[in-house]
Amino acid sequence: MRKLVTFMLAAVTALSMTCTVFAAPSPTSIGAVSTTGSTATDANGKAITATVAETTQKPDTAVVESTKLDNATIIGSVDISLPAGTAFPATVTVKVAGVTANTKLVVLHYVDGAWKTENSKCGDGTVTISGLNSCSPFAFVADKTTVTTTTNGTSNGAANGTNGTASPKTGETAAMPMVALIGVLAMAGVVLVSKKSRA
Repeated sequence: MRKLVTFMLAAVTALSMTCTVFAAPSPTSIGAVSTTGSTATDANGKAITATVAETTQKPDTAVVESTKLDNATIIGSVDISLPAGTAFPATVTVKVAGVTANTKLVVLHYVDGAWKTENSKCGDGTVTISGLNSCSPFAFVADKTTVTTTTNGTSNGAANGTNGTASPKTGETAAMPMVALIGVLAMAGVVLVSKKSRA
């Protein structure tokens, strides 16, 4: 009996030294304005080259909230430039991952020290900005529940009002109930042996 109790205590000690390990949350990006693959036309319908570059300039919270979008979130901020001598107004289409025709989105354009709303239309993976009379930083603000979520490189539909699914946690959770059970049995054995020793 003493050997059994000793074994149980050793098992509990060994199992208690194990730690439950959870995988780190997978990076999740809500939308992403691409710096490649954009197209543009000038006022005459002539195809021109649009250059899209990343920028750190973004509207503040008050400006984002002024869009009146539910769950308003900045999904991208870029600097768009067109060739010198472009005949305005121009139309630019950029690729935006996670956007669909049902996405609720507002394009903000930083002009003369303030953010203004530009005419825009969402497509499947694209946003078209029309009526542009100048170029500078642009911020794409969307209702995040209408943008698909990219997790581990897989797009999950969010047009139905969800943000996609997060990666499930993984770990050794199954070992915990067993540790608890062995612990209870070991303690019971200790108590039993202790009583017999006193008798």
